[in-house]
Amino acid sequence: GRIFTKCQLREAKLPQNLSTTQFLQCDLSLCDLRSNDITDTVFTRSKMDDVQFPQQAVFVQKDFSHQDLSNQKLSGYKFNESKLDETKLPQDLTGCHFTTCELKKQDFSQCCLSGSQFSGSELTETTLPQDAEDCKLSQCKISHCDLSQCNLSLCKLSEVQFVETKLEGTKLPQDLNSCEFTQCTVSQQDFSKTKLGNCKFSSCTLLRCDLGQIDFSQCKLSGCQFSDCKLEGTKLPQDLSGCQFAQCDLSQFDFSQCKL
Repeated sequence: GRIFTKCQLREAKLPQNLSTTQFLQCDLSLCDLRSNDITDTVFTRSKMDDVQFPQQAVFVQKDFSHQDLSNQKLSGYKFNESKLDETKLPQDLTGCHFTTCELKKQDFSQCCLSGSQFSGSELTETTLPQDAEDCKLSQCKISHCDLSQCNLSLCKLSEVQFVETKLEGTKLPQDLNSCEFTQCTVSQQDFSKTKLGNCKFSSCTLLRCDLGQIDFSQCKLSGCQFSDCKLEGTKLPQDLSGCQFAQCDLSQFDFSQCKL
């Protein structure tokens, strides 16, 4: 395919067939690509202010890392197997789909994610809105993020992995079945009405959490530290290897069948 490197292409009329074309560090500002074939087109570190993309475009294997797309209208667009590392996105991402994408140091804090979907994607050092509306995260990996005080209660989480992530005062949805938490800090959580079937907690710190009446029997807990947590009527799994309890009321607990 064609390769354009460090070219000034502002408002240029480009060939209709741009399939497999590579743009490296180019200025594509104000280009109208609505009728162009951009299948397998690569945009790398290019300036794309006010570029007009095909309506409801599907971006497959695109590298938008470090691009400024903040002036684009991307509502309802789909990103598949694409990289969006430190990409500046517009505030309105309503109905967008991110499938098997790499989202590193992505700032969604001011974005509207209503109706958006993240599937099989990796969110690393990424910020989410304080009030994330009804977005869906399925089979995603969220690592090295600070989600403290975020309201995720209306989101749908399925088989999500949280790794080295802060969840301090975060409002989580009531259904967390099959989610995994590894080396996370979880504090001030009310899990009393939460479904935690088949969840895994590994090397996590749970601080001042309400775990009363929770059924952990189908969960895996290993190397976790429970501090100042409410555990009244809680059903714990038999294998509690490496777990520590500090300032917790464990009155009338039966640990006789547990592995500590």
